[in-house]
Amino acid sequence: MKRTVLVTSIAAIFIGGYAEKYWSFTLKQLYPYIWSGAAFTDHSAIITSIALIWWSVTNKKRYLLAALLLCIATVLAGNRTGITATVIGISLFLTFRYGTIKSIPFLFCAYIIGMSILFLYPDVQQRMFFDPSTVDANNIIRDPTRIDFDNIRTSGRSLIWEDLLNKFWRPQPITGAGLGAVQNYLYSPMNMYGANHPHSSYIEISCDTGIIGLVLFISIYLACLLTAYRVFLNDTHPYARIASAFVFCTVPSLFFIMGFDGAISCATAVMQYSFIFTGIAVGLSRQDHEQYAE
Repeated sequence: MKRTVLVTSIAAIFIGGYAEKYWSFTLKQLYPYIWSGAAFTDHSAIITSIALIWWSVTNKKRYLLAALLLCIATVLAGNRTGITATVIGISLFLTFRYGTIKSIPFLFCAYIIGMSILFLYPDVQQRMFFDPSTVDANNIIRDPTRIDFDNIRTSGRSLIWEDLLNKFWRPQPITGAGLGAVQNYLYSPMNMYGANHPHSSYIEISCDTGIIGLVLFISIYLACLLTAYRVFLNDTHPYARIASAFVFCTVPSLFFIMGFDGAISCATAVMQYSFIFTGIAVGLSRQDHEQYAE
């Protein structure tokens, strides 16, 4: 996992936000062979939390540098979902490192920085709002309820979501239209939107498998959180606790990513980390208990 952190931070320079900002034409020629910018920033959001935890555990500055490179790349890419997921992951890391009370000043700083990027950085503003000139960023940062939702640009997501829900979910809300229904439709000539995934894993799962499938899907990740929490509280194996911390910091970010990006279709790897870390935590915990019993 340490190698993954370092490799991803280096890759961010060549296929992440740096490349999108400064040599986007060349990067777009590579998109058939690599992750697109949005998928990479979603992955970077997860890896950023992991890098910070490794820095906290090992006190090695290269992991802090890796996290910084990933954060900068995500901001330069201007991807709203990746930026917000990164802030969520960093906030959870701060809580993990400093505790609930002591982390409050750091959490406040993370909130201010995150909101400032979303509402003041020009590239993000252009993607986020139909008319950025009407946005009063100072008031929104102080009171997020003042956001004018009619001015938010969804990049066509709301149209796709409404169409998919009408076609596949509303006729059969409990069981959905069947696995692959959404993908089959978006890859067919009937697709008028030019997108081959719905930019929301929740919409895709709901349309394919209904409420039953969505509840079961979310329950799997909640079970990972609960298992990791138990290991973290009751286990003494250091790496089991580290793996549990990975789960705490990555699952909430993943929940946000799945709401606004195609994690199932485009950034599948980000969905696997929670299972991997939970498995590692449980495996190390059992190994520790077996050795103690002997």
